[in-house]
Amino acid sequence: MDNLFSLIDQRATNILNKSNCVKSVPCIVTSVNENGLVQVRTLSGDTLHTVPNYSGYEVVEGQTVFIFYTGEILSSANAYIAGAGNRVKAVPFGFSISENRLGEVDGETQISENNFLCENDTSALIVFNAVVIGGESERITISAELDDNALEYRAIADLTSLKYNPISFTLPINVEKGEHTLIFKANGTGNFTAINSFVYGSGISQAEIKYDPTSDSDYIYEIKNDTSNVIYYIGNSTRPAIPVLLNAKPVKILRAVSFNSRDDVEYVYIPEGVEEIE
Repeated sequence: MDNLFSLIDQRATNILNKSNCVKSVPCIVTSVNENGLVQVRTLSGDTLHTVPNYSGYEVVEGQTVFIFYTGEILSSANAYIAGAGNRVKAVPFGFSISENRLGEVDGETQISENNFLCENDTSALIVFNAVVIGGESERITISAELDDNALEYRAIADLTSLKYNPISFTLPINVEKGEHTLIFKANGTGNFTAINSFVYGSGISQAEIKYDPTSDSDYIYEIKNDTSNVIYYIGNSTRPAIPVLLNAKPVKILRAVSFNSRDDVEYVYIPEGVEEIE
């Protein structure tokens, strides 16, 4: 049985080393260079590495930090500082999870959106993981936009038709204090069965989705038993908030097909008074 566990552990380690999964190692800062690069010593292997600092903190000699890296071997070329404690002002690390769109894509399609707040000017990590079933195209491209500005990085994945293909990458970004919107787009043909995306960094938190108020003229509805039942949404907002009342009658029922023909609608706010979706 021990041999079996050892074999499973070995195979899992091999798969992890060959993947794009991000690993982390605790280190001690030995020096900070004038060009911003930081020399660190790993606590486990006692090896030295010179890496960039993407933690959002100014680090000092003797400070404990975490360096992140991908691949099988840790080296200065594939590692960076992504976690560090600030001795002056501790700003907690946080994350913001994306809202994702699963299913078929054909051509350029938005598949993920993340609205997040940044407490201070800092560096953060964008993490994207997805599984896509290959379609007619042999490859698919994932691109990202931050506040309508395209990021230089593109993930290009060669797909195997009718098989599950994993896509995974991590990007460091610099963000200013305030609210931001991160969008991922896929270009190609395939079926996304799973997407896991988030932003991680110092002072990062989830931003509240802003819905647009709507009125009677934005809906086709019917009045039954002194209540309003929504049949179709015909308004212009891509983030409509269904009102509590339509024609002065409480909204109780929402038809399941109300938004079927509206691919442009990103989010819908459903008031607490809605009792049934039929």
